Amino acid sequence: GGGDGLAAREVLRYEDVRAVTVVELDPAVTRLARTDPALSELNGHAFRDPRLTVVGADAFPWLRADHGRYDVVISDLPDPGITASTKLYSAEFYGLVAEALAPDGRLVVHAGPLGARPQTFWTVEASVRAGGLAT
Repeated sequence: GGGDGLAAREVLRYEDVRAVTVVELDPAVTRLARTDPALSELNGHAFRDPRLTVVGADAFPWLRADHGRYDVVISDLPDPGITASTKLYSAEFYGLVAEALAPDGRLVVHAGPLGARPQTFWTVEASVRAGGLAT
């Protein structure tokens, strides 16, 4: 996820960030985010930043390979249950994220608003813990 560049925009605001990797399954999303004037403006032209690398891949198998360790992983996905991305809310996926994180690394995950969808929130929280991460 993150192919819209919006999460990258937020991270790239910080000058001390050395590198950002966006793993996006759908190349049409990143193409739109790069070329659509309104979306490109909204994402702060994040795709022009030389610190940003885009990987066109499914994050699940991509994480199975060793790409080094990350200080932060942002899982910027649609709500679980609405798309094929549901597998990216599984304990197995979060276990792969745990292996990819640096020793003091952090995971940020979209889990929906607690007040509006508490079951979704708590299901994601339980999966994160089952994957070996603390919440």
